[in-house]
Amino acid sequence: MLTTEEFFQKLRWHDWYYYYSDDYEVYKRGHSERGELEMMCRESELFATMFSDYLAFVNACITSGPEQDEVPLPKLEDYL
Repeated sequence: MLTTEEFFQKLRWHDWYYYYSDDYEVYKRGHSERGELEMMCRESELFATMFSDYLAFVNACITSGPEQDEVPLPKLEDYL
């Protein structure tokens, strides 16, 4: 199983916007990575919380723009 730090890095580097891509390979890779992240969330309640928090941040950015303050960018320190 991954450490909290390793999982956080996976969340940080995941292409959260893959589904907007016109390139099927980019979409397929992003979809596969998201599935892997979701499977890891089943192993750990903390990972599930981290995923949910990061997804909330990304969704807020999509609807409000990157300058939004409604949902703060998750930090690793929040989960240690």
